[in-house]
Amino acid sequence: MNEPAQERPSIPAAEQETTHPVSPQPDTVPAIPEKQPTPQKPQPAGSGKKVRIALISGLIAGILNALVTLLITLTNASTFLIARQQIAADRLTVKIALALVGWQAGILLASLLLGLATGWITGKITRLRWLGFLGGALAGAIYSLAIFLASSFPSYPGNLSVVSEPFSIARLLISALLLGLWALGGGLVGLFGAWVATVSLSTRKQP
Repeated sequence: MNEPAQERPSIPAAEQETTHPVSPQPDTVPAIPEKQPTPQKPQPAGSGKKVRIALISGLIAGILNALVTLLITLTNASTFLIARQQIAADRLTVKIALALVGWQAGILLASLLLGLATGWITGKITRLRWLGFLGGALAGAIYSLAIFLASSFPSYPGNLSVVSEPFSIARLLISALLLGLWALGGGLVGLFGAWVATVSLSTRKQP
């Protein structure tokens, strides 16, 4: 006897369908914009470069000051010659004396302006006040040295003394003292100019 064929359990149509695993779609990540490199602020100059700036500014100011003095003296050589003759005769007139005072005041004013400019420029670039003092001191020393060398020539109009003094230790010491005084004065003027420059920079930074 043939056994009745066993019926296989019917599988629902939904299950009969072959299900393929769905691969998960990757989440779309928004593109991050690349950061542009931020421009770097200019770094302050090194200490060696700052000192060189102060020395160069002092050198230029000292040479300019000496040139201005020599130019004023040479262009008014006749006035200085008359003053020299009157001093030798002990008969210096008021007119010549006022002219000499005026020329010396102009030379002093030029020295002050150059010293202030040296300190201001040095302080503005380096932002260090003591370098303004250094530049001004160098300018004063160079100016004093240049005038000393010029006055060593007997024909220099700025020599108001009739008797030419020979070279001596005393004269050398006096010249060294004058050089130190000019350097100190130039340094103080340069320090003031650097102070003005740094104060103006600090006030601009404040909101």
